[in-house]
Amino acid sequence: MRKKGKWLGKLVQFELLYRVCLYLFVNPLLSQLLRLYLSRARSGMTFNSDIILRFLSLPGILLALFYMLVGTGLIVFEFSVILHLIDKGQRNEELSIREACRQSLFSLKGIRSFQLPLCTLYYALFLPAVHLVYVNALIPRLRVPEFVIGELRMTASGRLLIGAFWFCLYGLGIFFLFVPILMIYRRLKLSQAVQENIRLWKHLTIRERGHLAVGCGLWFLAEYLVVDFLPKALLINSDFNRYFLKNLILSPTFRHYLLQSVLIQLAFFLMSLSFFYSLVRMCAGLAWR
Repeated sequence: MRKKGKWLGKLVQFELLYRVCLYLFVNPLLSQLLRLYLSRARSGMTFNSDIILRFLSLPGILLALFYMLVGTGLIVFEFSVILHLIDKGQRNEELSIREACRQSLFSLKGIRSFQLPLCTLYYALFLPAVHLVYVNALIPRLRVPEFVIGELRMTASGRLLIGAFWFCLYGLGIFFLFVPILMIYRRLKLSQAVQENIRLWKHLTIRERGHLAVGCGLWFLAEYLVVDFLPKALLINSDFNRYFLKNLILSPTFRHYLLQSVLIQLAFFLMSLSFFYSLVRMCAGLAWR
């Protein structure tokens, strides 16, 4: 019990340090860099299409690649540190946060290739949209804008289309559950991890698939009971800016939303840890088959 408490303490300590660095340093720097580029791009520009064309220039393409590499790298790095700490905790081996961070840098090998755009789509768009197990601090969640699906909800065929979309999205999210773990532990590229993920699913027993189904069902139930009943005005990363302390002191509403955001993020972080623990154990068992 003491070892489990120490292992959990390291995970919470890393996540707190990571989020503080992300919110106070990384996000403001990335936002400022983008604002500087957009301010220069808008000079002499009349239409938004001109700004899009500016992004198709060599500096714009380099900036996009830079954001792809940094954003995807930060997400993979966070998952990698957590999974390395969990793996060592299951083996009852000591591993400091510093050593876990050092090992996690080697896990970034899978995104340093021509598959970087696909990795960005997977880690920065697909996983936050599914919001299943792999919840990162940089992009915790992506929602479809209301103006996109508002009109579709007015017709039966539109509601059927929305249901089919989410069914396929969640189905793919469940099917690709092992991909990040394979990329991190075995340092595979995304395409290789997908192929190995298919092989792992073929070797799962009915009982193991049942455990995954129950776990995913409980996750979706928590999503429905916790998230959908809370106000939509939960804090996002951009709220942690230079006005944060001012809002925290002067605005009771801001403090209320901050408390809700902290509680919901803590809940999903602990749920992710329990799911990671089961997935790592399952992968370790499948490695011997």
